[in-house]
Amino acid sequence: MKIGIFGGGFKPLTTGHFSLIALALRENDKVILCYGLSKRKKGSDFVFTVDMATKIYEINKIALKREFGDRIEVIKGIPTPLTKIFKIIEAVRDVADNEITSSENTLLLSSLNIDAKSVTKLTVYALPEDLSIYTRHLKDEAKKKKYYGSLYDSGILEFRHGLLRDEDKELNDISNYIDALKSHYPDDSEESVYDKAKMRGTKFRSLISNKDEEELSKYLPPFLSKDEKQSIIDILIDKENIALQERLLKSFINGFIRG
Repeated sequence: MKIGIFGGGFKPLTTGHFSLIALALRENDKVILCYGLSKRKKGSDFVFTVDMATKIYEINKIALKREFGDRIEVIKGIPTPLTKIFKIIEAVRDVADNEITSSENTLLLSSLNIDAKSVTKLTVYALPEDLSIYTRHLKDEAKKKKYYGSLYDSGILEFRHGLLRDEDKELNDISNYIDALKSHYPDDSEESVYDKAKMRGTKFRSLISNKDEEELSKYLPPFLSKDEKQSIIDILIDKENIALQERLLKSFINGFIRG
């Protein structure tokens, strides 16, 4: 069985992230999505809260399972997606190398309906800027053996990065990513699909700050229905809080006028 793993904070999950999910689904029998639920407040005026992350996670999980069924498993990346991914690697490593697998790791794979003995290929997908988190251990033989055992040298374990940024576009072999994503956007041009595939969180969060609902909807993944996209947009731009602030402001102005 070929297993693909992709983890991240997904603040929030965009078409850029989905380009890797789509590729993983094309290349593997089953995909595990380790979904982070942490907050984010640095780098922009937009604050992504744990409550936002949790609500959007639930929407995405239901939609992904509806669209792809047993081919994808969506799990909470707690304490972090990185930790969960390494636990999955460890479980497959220990079985491949005839080591004793910890009960925690065994239970994790069992809960995903995966028998570690059946895994013939394990591919970890990551955004280019995150790939070194996984590959840094390959530079030291002792650490490589500790974390990956024989998996990497035997070819069972592989690491794949997503699309590089525009300035490095010539280094990309973009055809696989575009082909995988275009199957979900059959009416889009290749240029439009590439635009969706290269979406990054920083740009998406600027759309949130600008409350550009049309653009936000465009860059939310295609497995979401129109209503699900709108629900996520409402969460992101915090419409309930905005409405409350407007009511309070109106009440204050009316009180000031009456006073």
